[in-house]
Amino acid sequence: ALAMYAHAAGGESLVPAYIGFFLLGFGGPGVQKATFHMAHLFPSASGSLIAASTALFDGGSVIFALFYSLTDAGSLDLETCWLGYAGAVLLV
Repeated sequence: ALAMYAHAAGGESLVPAYIGFFLLGFGGPGVQKATFHMAHLFPSASGSLIAASTALFDGGSVIFALFYSLTDAGSLDLETCWLGYAGAVLLV
């Protein structure tokens, strides 16, 4: 998030963003698959819990569509979106 903020604020290099995307792409599926074993704690609802876990991980990308909509409509600039996203990550 901070790399994308720096780029939106006028930074020229996207290398930090590419590194972040690589780490998300490499580590994200491993984290998602690790959560599937939690569903075995509740055998009667195992399928539903795995489906919910998959939906939540996929739904996490909705924020980026929201950023696109807000910047395309002119409501916010890209710098503000990424600064808010970085702030939300720090709060969590």
